[in-house]
Amino acid sequence: MWTARITELGSDAEEIAGARERRRHDRPATVADQCCWLAEAGLVDVDCFFKEWRFAVFGGQRPAR
Repeated sequence: MWTARITELGSDAEEIAGARERRRHDRPATVADQCCWLAEAGLVDVDCFFKEWRFAVFGGQRPAR
């Protein structure tokens, strides 16, 4: 799915090979761990707003003062 999508977006074979090599070294943390780290950093309303396979968008808000 990932290869089809990035090819559709214009990545060539060299870019894809480089990305595959970099991903071999990835050791992603869990969604729960990453959300916990954001909360420990002081953010509120922490959540994972988007995830697809190994890609995710996390965030939270700085508390009002």
